[in-house]
Amino acid sequence: MATSKLSPETTALRQQCGRMIKELREKSGHSQRTISAALGVSVHTFVSQVENGLARIPPDQITVWARVLGIPPRDFTIMIMRYYEPYQFSILFGDEPEVLDGSRFSDVQAPLVKKSPDAKARLAALERAVTELSGHVEELKEMLVAARGHAPVE
Repeated sequence: MATSKLSPETTALRQQCGRMIKELREKSGHSQRTISAALGVSVHTFVSQVENGLARIPPDQITVWARVLGIPPRDFTIMIMRYYEPYQFSILFGDEPEVLDGSRFSDVQAPLVKKSPDAKARLAALERAVTELSGHVEELKEMLVAARGHAPVE
């Protein structure tokens, strides 16, 4: 069976995810051995591989991992999706800054969440767009007043 070499970006994302999972495991009070037993994994080295970014949590095991870590499965899925499936993640959550920057999960991850430069840039762009649009709304109101000869009744 041929193995595919991961891109440096994918490798870095998996390593970041692994660090997050390790911190969540430690926060939940599990060792690699105890979490392996709770997950029904016979070899604790798989947990080590996930934590080092060498393996992914299989999709059919995400719910089990979430429950063992004490995290709602939907939240855990979103948390790891940002690393495992970054393109799909950005399509699904690109307009939700609190998901992009991880602050939605601050109660679960604190102090794990660190805003990525990409999320900060997206948030800044969104804030600039909102400011610009607000200015256009004011211009349109002024044009409407000028066209009508009086302010609109509110």
